[in-house]
Order: sequence, then C-alpha cells, then structure tokens
Amino acid sequence: ISMHVSALFPTTIKLSYDYGFRSYSASTSDDSLHFGRRDHRHLVTLMTYSRIIAGFRLKLIVMRQWRAASSEIMPDIDEIKDYVRYKAGAGVEFYY
Repeated sequence: ISMHVSALFPTTIKLSYDYGFRSYSASTSDDSLHFGRRDHRHLVTLMTYSRIIAGFRLKLIVMRQWRAASSEIMPDIDEIKDYVRYKAGAGVEFYY
C-alpha cells in the first residue's frame, strides 16, 4: 500500500506486509529442534519519505517482525524459537 500525503512537506507513506512459512524436513526425531517444526514469520513495515528541499528527502522507517513456531515432538518449541523484533530508523536521502 502506498499513498501520497500533502502536508507541510510532500510525503509518501508505504505500508507493507510479508509472510513466510517454513516446514523443516529433518529426517530423524533426534534433531528435536527441527523435526516436524513449522515456522510462521510475519513482517510489517511502515516507511515515510518527506521532501525537505529539492533533491533531499527525510526517510523514516518502523518495522515489526515476529515468528510463531510449532513442533510435532516438542510442544514447548515456542518458548525457544518464537520472537518479536522491532526496528526503527531515520535518514536523509539524496535524489535527482
């Protein structure tokens, strides 16, 4: 999703979502961290670009990523492999 907002400075806002699924194929249950494990990974990103002056824009980014894991042989795998990660940043970009 992308939209252009006219405020004090011309601004573009981008929102994205990404989903990934992974099913591990370990062949033996001796590998308890991978045998029968399934991971669902989600990533949401929000970015804004605001033109400061001609040729320069301010970029802001916020990201949230998380994983939900399940396993056939290890019911508490989520306590080990689940996570939530946040990231934020800002910068100035030059364009022509």
